[in-house]
Amino acid sequence: MIIRKEIDYSTYSLSDLGEAWLSVDDYAYPERAIEIYTRLKSMEKEEEGDDAQHSNEFVNLISRFFQPHTFADTTFSDELLEQSNAEMKEIRVQAMIESRGKVGS
Repeated sequence: MIIRKEIDYSTYSLSDLGEAWLSVDDYAYPERAIEIYTRLKSMEKEEEGDDAQHSNEFVNLISRFFQPHTFADTTFSDELLEQSNAEMKEIRVQAMIESRGKVGS
């Protein structure tokens, strides 16, 4: 017997939500993906409002080149693939949210 426990994402940090977003299967768990996505976007907006010195993504990307790397580190192409997968998932989840909004109207 499989017991499914609901996950309380309200206690997750922005970093934790980011990891959850990368690992959630939006096909198998669409409700979970929607919840993580909406919480993640909400927290990102709050953090951008609170952080006047928010660095941009380009600076973060460039700074990775100057950090020491070990064999276990991901490669640049791995990071690009992960980012691409996350962006495609975001498009799918946005479409789910939009279609559910139209059904609810």
